[in-house]
Amino acid sequence: MPLVTFDWSSGSYGLSLGGVHNFGAVLVHEKQKVREDAERRRVLYVGMTRAKDMLVLSGGMTVRAAGETVLGMLQEIGEGVVGASETEALTIGASVIPHRTTTAPSRKRASRPGAVGQVTGVLDSAAIATLWSEREDRWKKACRTPRHLTPSTIGQGNLPGRFRPSKDGTDQEVGRLVGMLAHRILEQWDFHSPADGLLDRIEPITQQILTSEQAGLMPAISDSLQEILGSFARSDLYRRLALATILGREVPFVMSWEEGQIVHGVMDVIYQLDDRILIGDYKTDTVTAKDAQERAERYRVQMTLYKTAAQKSLQLPQISAHVLFLRCGVGVEL
Repeated sequence: MPLVTFDWSSGSYGLSLGGVHNFGAVLVHEKQKVREDAERRRVLYVGMTRAKDMLVLSGGMTVRAAGETVLGMLQEIGEGVVGASETEALTIGASVIPHRTTTAPSRKRASRPGAVGQVTGVLDSAAIATLWSEREDRWKKACRTPRHLTPSTIGQGNLPGRFRPSKDGTDQEVGRLVGMLAHRILEQWDFHSPADGLLDRIEPITQQILTSEQAGLMPAISDSLQEILGSFARSDLYRRLALATILGREVPFVMSWEEGQIVHGVMDVIYQLDDRILIGDYKTDTVTAKDAQERAERYRVQMTLYKTAAQKSLQLPQISAHVLFLRCGVGVEL
């Protein structure tokens, strides 16, 4: 494909096709080269004039020239041989620049790609195989390691008595929606309001969130929310939250974790009570007050992450974290 260029200063057009150029193309190329050289010198000048106390220029003297260099520019305008060990200073006009040289050590490897020197010693094939196996293990571990984590997914495999999903897909979907709606209702709720009004928020929030495909689940969801939030509204746990100062709701966080991973999540509520800063995480588990402490252990890793994130963000040495079981109205500190 032909290349057409134009130089506005001289009004010359250049035409290049393959390796053939007309006179205008040669002129345009030469003028462009002059502009590029001038721009490099301008950038060098700007960079040097930014120095306040001391300016150090360094470079290497190679056998083969690699185009215009800083040392080459100084050689053109200065007195003294740049790169010569006997030159103690380079004089440029009224300026005297100290000049120091050092000799680079000889290369320990072949200078040409593919050139192999004499091999000494005997290759230990067993050691190489071990190193390769370790490398493969590290690679497989890196492939299995997720980059982004949430508090609920860290350490779940080591928790006793993991949750087992319901065999009934409808029950499982109802449980998921009940948990989501309970969080949404409490996110917007003022704990200083009369507790009875909490149940009045179930219907409008449910109608707002559920889709038309989920409308058939409305009765089961409403009954479950009435039971959970009704017990919560009558509990000492609710009365404690009513006495607290709410500092934040649905507070997102992101922080670094092990092996270059990123943990991100959302804390349900952060509040202050009795001069203490607390993190609360709402749970709609089917659990009694008697079994709340044991069930809370399933969330210890999650709550530890919440505390770590809050301590780093707020720069406070001590923050408490509580699992708030709404159904039985019990809060367990972890």
